[in-house]
Amino acid sequence: MSDADVRRVHAAVRALRDRLDELDTVEIAVAEYDAALADIEYRRVALQERRQELRTRLSAERLPRAGAGGPRPRGRRGRDGIGKPAPVARQNRRPTGDAAIRRRRTKTLINRFAHAWEIDDERLAEINRLADDRSRPLGEMLALLDWDAIDRPLPGGESESAHTRRVSEWREALEEAQGRLSSDVRSRERQFHKVLALWERWRARDGWQEFLTDARTAKHDEVDELNREIASLEQRLREVPR
Repeated sequence: MSDADVRRVHAAVRALRDRLDELDTVEIAVAEYDAALADIEYRRVALQERRQELRTRLSAERLPRAGAGGPRPRGRRGRDGIGKPAPVARQNRRPTGDAAIRRRRTKTLINRFAHAWEIDDERLAEINRLADDRSRPLGEMLALLDWDAIDRPLPGGESESAHTRRVSEWREALEEAQGRLSSDVRSRERQFHKVLALWERWRARDGWQEFLTDARTAKHDEVDELNREIASLEQRLREVPR
């Protein structure tokens, strides 16, 4: 694999990390949406339940009295608001043996050259956090390095053969991280597939309030329709011969 190929993998892992960080905000958007529509959603669900109750009673009234069984099961519809999806954990595989040794060695090396590589305290803390979390792939923390830290020999001198070995080892780690993070992103996107369009609108903020207003209007229309259906069902129940 050429240096250009390694650089592409490095950039891809960075992009995947960014995507996962973005997806961590989906639940914030969902919570904001649900809070904005909570009152009308509560009314809508209550009316759905009332409608189902009346439908069940009307069906029971139409059945022959003789041989009638016990009470018919009551249907119940839950809220169709956008709920919080079940969490999908990032895949965890703990390294052992040589992998753990490589992880410790890499962490030590990065901390040793952090100043020379101009790694700020915040980024170094994140690198160390990932290094200590053995469930995360080594390449995930390597992606936080600038490309020059990988591409150039170590400050103070690194032989060409040693540099080649280091780049080869880090390339393998980056490729592993690319596969792992790609899987994580796919899992999160499947988890949130019903709300990704809402989330994208929330992120852009452009037209977000108008979107919430339109959503409330649509639910108000549904509430009005449910009230009409309920009134009709109540009237039909009153007209059933006793």
